Amino acid sequence: LLRADGVIIHRVPLSGKERTLLRASRKPALFDVDDAIWVTMDGGPSPREKDLVATIRLCRGARAGNEELARYLRDLGMAIRMAPTCVPLAEPHSRAPGPVRIGWIGHSVNLPYLSICAEALHRIPDARLTVVADRPYEGADFHAWSVGCEDRMLPLFDIGIMPLPDTVWTRGKCGYKLLLYMSHAIPVVASPVGANREIVRDGETGFFAGTADEWEARLRALVDDGALRERIGRAGRASIEGKFDEATGLAALVRDLRENVSRD
Repeated sequence: LLRADGVIIHRVPLSGKERTLLRASRKPALFDVDDAIWVTMDGGPSPREKDLVATIRLCRGARAGNEELARYLRDLGMAIRMAPTCVPLAEPHSRAPGPVRIGWIGHSVNLPYLSICAEALHRIPDARLTVVADRPYEGADFHAWSVGCEDRMLPLFDIGIMPLPDTVWTRGKCGYKLLLYMSHAIPVVASPVGANREIVRDGETGFFAGTADEWEARLRALVDDGALRERIGRAGRASIEGKFDEATGLAALVRDLRENVSRD
């Protein structure tokens, strides 16, 4: 810490002892957040919100992954830089033969969100659901997630889905898996929640779905029309270049760190 020009704190609230050390160091700190960490997944207050607020107040500025997160930080009087989640741009790849595969990738704690589109998936029996996670999901083809597996697993998907309920917690999500699909030119169907609204242009770079009927209609259109999948997938990939790609995100991070350190 003594040799550092500045400090970046990513999501984690500091303990009282850590805050004392940071304060004593007089190093400029920048807070970075990409989840609504002031609440729990069920929407209740985080047991560490007091530590979180105290940590944020020690920082010169903050980076927020979407507008929902920025709103919370602004209420604390913070200067905000928007810092959307970014992903590497994948090389185009060909799809494997066989039935159309509707894919979902993520941690098993989020598997219950698939219930949002389960009825729609049931109505499209000619497509297969593929899940990449740390445990299986009933009725789906399962592939175990591992570090670095995305580039191997995502070519299995013809369509990527990101169903979400509309809650305080999910409105703070920054759309990582949605961007991951789009970086591989995989057409997406998603709930219009949180950063998803900022990432997808409905009908152009992907589709939004709310009700079971909407999920069925959007998925059915993509399952039945390979040319539509190709067009939406390419448009989605093009839309994240220069905004949500890894190189852009890294440049923004370096800029924000330098500005935070040099600010009077």
